[in-house]
Amino acid sequence: MKNLVSVLMVLIIGFGLIIGLQIFLSSRKNKWWGLIMPLLGIGYSLIIVGSMVAFNETSTTVTIHTEDGTVIEKVEGEGETLPSKNIGKIVGTSIILFIVSNIPTLIYLAIYFGCREKLKKNQQLKNMQIQDLE
Repeated sequence: MKNLVSVLMVLIIGFGLIIGLQIFLSSRKNKWWGLIMPLLGIGYSLIIVGSMVAFNETSTTVTIHTEDGTVIEKVEGEGETLPSKNIGKIVGTSIILFIVSNIPTLIYLAIYFGCREKLKKNQQLKNMQIQDLE
């Protein structure tokens, strides 16, 4: 139980630091700094989807142990093309995986646009105060 609480605390602190970093980057005058984390999120999700597609097995290996201890391996279906049913499953799974893995990216973008809107309002207030002084 103590171990679980420790892990949860580390995760909460880690998520807090990442969100704080996104807020810090989004609050900079240069708008491109705030887009670093969303771009990393999209890249990460593309790596996840690409690896799922790349490492999809099309062959099976059967290992048989005989009584005297020798191993017999038989590879079935090596080099076969995927049936259309499997391609449909792969595409469907890839789309769902891409959407789910981009949830942090959407959170980063929401923080980015919120911070940029706040910066824009502050700039407009400064401009209004300058005009009032004239």
